[in-house]
Amino acid sequence: MATNRLAKLRARRTDPMVKTAGLREVYERISEDEGVKYAVGAMQPLDQEYTQKTFEEGGRVKDQLDKGLNSPNPTAEFEYQGSATNGTDVRVHSDIDLLTLHAGFFTIQPPGKPTSPYQGDVLSDLRQLRSSSAQILKSAYPKVTVDDAPGKCISLRGGSLQRKVDVVISNWFDTVEYQKYRQSFQRGVQIFDSKANERVENRPFLHNVRIEQRDALVNGNVRKAARLLKSLKYDADTAVEISSYDITSIAYRIPDELMGAQHGAELQLLENIRIFLGLLLDDTTYRDSLRVPNEMRAIFCAEGVSVEGLRQLHKETQDLVDEINKGLARSLRKLTEARISY
Repeated sequence: MATNRLAKLRARRTDPMVKTAGLREVYERISEDEGVKYAVGAMQPLDQEYTQKTFEEGGRVKDQLDKGLNSPNPTAEFEYQGSATNGTDVRVHSDIDLLTLHAGFFTIQPPGKPTSPYQGDVLSDLRQLRSSSAQILKSAYPKVTVDDAPGKCISLRGGSLQRKVDVVISNWFDTVEYQKYRQSFQRGVQIFDSKANERVENRPFLHNVRIEQRDALVNGNVRKAARLLKSLKYDADTAVEISSYDITSIAYRIPDELMGAQHGAELQLLENIRIFLGLLLDDTTYRDSLRVPNEMRAIFCAEGVSVEGLRQLHKETQDLVDEINKGLARSLRKLTEARISY
């Protein structure tokens, strides 16, 4: 069982520099044992002040790149991706991904065809955009650690920045759906991997929209489940080898019959999450059928979640359920019937 779980939650969710934020945390208002405080508190969204600060720091980096890359001629466009953009972040110092998209070309998914094919070398042009971006950032932030080693992003941390910002060099990818309907969330991106010298497709806006849509249908429980499971990952005594992205995907795929818990019935939701993780461990066929929200790959695959990672997450969830059950037994209550006021 994880030690000092509630203390870890408090450390992740509050910033001593923001004096009032901790007073608004739900777990501070609950008169229950620590396990209950943790479970209900972990499901709640971060204070808006923290999320706003994350975007402000991303905006600082964006402004420097915008000034350096788009004068006198525009060469880049910008968007954000990551947990801060979909309400599943669980750390006050969450990092944020700043997509830096080449403005000179975009890719069209077949069978669509370009009316004016691009004559340049897209990989060379993306590499140049990455190099220019790194130079601009190092000049603008001399005290910030700018890690531009080969890979899928340029990472900035420390110095005057209060959040980690990852600059992700990429280009637009016009999916078949975007070509047909022109809905912005259907537009994808291709991320430049400078180490492999290739582009990797992603659809972060579709990912966010689908989380938003399903969350609205199930009482906000997709995001609650995602935040709880991410918290259990971060606060575990031993590593839980699942990415935050895949944890959100698991939460998204919890079936409707397990997502009906109303406000105050968060312990029922916790039990339902435990049941679902157990079902995934037991049913290989069902587990292998589940895909991430934007349908680009399976959740459980070589690039995604391993069975061992799932087992680790299930154990953390089971430990929390066991801890809460012990406390409720003293007052003759059952976890599935307990209602929490906050």
